[in-house]
Amino acid sequence: GLFLEEFCHTDDLARAAADFPDLNFIAFHCSYPWENELAEHGRKSKAKNIYAEMGGMARVMVQEPERFATMMGTLMDGLGADHILWGTDTPVIGPPHWQIQGFQAFTIPDAIIEKHKYEQLTPEVKNKILGENVARLFKIDVKAAKKAVENDLLYKLREDGNPLPVVVDINKLKKQ
Repeated sequence: GLFLEEFCHTDDLARAAADFPDLNFIAFHCSYPWENELAEHGRKSKAKNIYAEMGGMARVMVQEPERFATMMGTLMDGLGADHILWGTDTPVIGPPHWQIQGFQAFTIPDAIIEKHKYEQLTPEVKNKILGENVARLFKIDVKAAKKAVENDLLYKLREDGNPLPVVVDINKLKKQ
């Protein structure tokens, strides 16, 4: 395979996070497909420096929406919405617009919420995941960063009202 499974589990993460409280531990790709382990370590641990990063999860969101809904609910329940970070793996898979638009439109189905007693992905929770959490984690002044970006030539060119260079209909990506 592409990786050694024994080193992909999160068994030692909570202990390391507790031993090094000044460091933040970010589990890339939400530790998928072992996100249940990550959430359980987050739930049981007193360490508050464990995070899940969502890079690569857009494929799951589109092709396996129930699996994605359960994953998000599990992570919010175990780690808390404040400990989930947006990620796209954009350098690998191209422009992220369709991923962002898909996540903004995504909701956890009511049946899954009722079955597992999950929270819903509200606009406030999505805003945290899409940027507020990482801004807090890395001490980014959002207003100052936005002002700096607004003066950038590429940003000004992007704000010309033309459509994005790549827009993907996420419904076409779903398995038929």
